[in-house]
Amino acid sequence: MAFQKSVCIEPMYGELPFLERFQAAKEDGFDFVEFWSWTDKDLDAVKAAAESAGGGISGFNGDADLSLIDPEQKEAYLAFLRRSVEAAKKVGARSVTIHSNGLGDGGVVINHYDGLSDTVKLCAMFDTLRECFGKSVAPVVVPIWDENKKVTGVVDVIHKRAFEPAGNKRKEVPIPADKQGVVDELYDQLMESVAETSEELMEKFFSGESFTYAEIMQGLRSGVRDCSLVPVVCGSSYTGLGTLMLLDFIVDLLPNPLEGVPASASNKDGEHEDFIVSQAPSPPPSCSRPWPTSTASSPLSRSSPAASPPT
Repeated sequence: MAFQKSVCIEPMYGELPFLERFQAAKEDGFDFVEFWSWTDKDLDAVKAAAESAGGGISGFNGDADLSLIDPEQKEAYLAFLRRSVEAAKKVGARSVTIHSNGLGDGGVVINHYDGLSDTVKLCAMFDTLRECFGKSVAPVVVPIWDENKKVTGVVDVIHKRAFEPAGNKRKEVPIPADKQGVVDELYDQLMESVAETSEELMEKFFSGESFTYAEIMQGLRSGVRDCSLVPVVCGSSYTGLGTLMLLDFIVDLLPNPLEGVPASASNKDGEHEDFIVSQAPSPPPSCSRPWPTSTASSPLSRSSPAASPPT
């Protein structure tokens, strides 16, 4: 089955008026287009241009000077997120990426929220995401940062183990005392998410019993498979920190492609071929943290590694 191609028509086709770029992209062989902010565009005209060109919209961004990490901005952030999702539905976009922490001239972050503690930032981010997406948001890896806002390590929430980079490898270190409370709270939230994946685990959770490691992994795998649970991870593309955890979670939690439901499609020669697709009815929302912003994406998402703590 041939891959479908998408192009961002903001930096490309800049010599053309925006609405004419849809047709230009289609004529160049692109099946989908994407663009930046939606708030400065006529959405009816955008939808008409895409339909006239015979192509689709893979996604767009929603940028606002709002933050996931400031508790006082929670309601405004969620309201903007919902407006952006409605905008995506209106034009038929397959994804919308919501950035926070507005950027000023030269791409500089406008507000670092230095008046908020790191604990408040992290907890506020997950609280906002969980209110929007429910208990499906499940943090499994969280960052450790020092007094200079530099990420120095990550914590595996499931196993309550912390790691720092050591050359091309990682070394285990104690969880910092000032982060232990955050890790314990996130672990409790994760167990609540696991409990909701089955009646048996829910009964055990409410009876006050602890889950075994096998039950935790069983619940996580089940939740990921039916899209009722979305693991949240973080890492650094600069140091490779968190990469091994990400790969481990991909192996341990994500469905094997062979477990999918066979479907049929035409290849480039017009012949029908079977291929495997996910059993999930639709892709889940997720949280990602690309440098230097905090980001929530819905209904589909792209994730990028974190290079700095929440700002």
